[in-house]
Amino acid sequence: MPPTLPESLSPIAARLLSPAESVPLEALPGRWFHQRIAVRLAGAAAAAGDPALPGRVRGAWGHRL
Repeated sequence: MPPTLPESLSPIAARLLSPAESVPLEALPGRWFHQRIAVRLAGAAAAAGDPALPGRVRGAWGHRL
């Protein structure tokens, strides 16, 4: 029996299940890209040295990244 999906999917999950296009594996490196995201937190100077801060910021976005 195939796995069942939730009735309402997030926009990102829906996009991943129904991509706009597909490319052969050998063409993938030419299409790949990455982005940097800079986050500025007002009043967070005290937390700048906290090694857990990047993970907490990442976690705040949940599955959207």
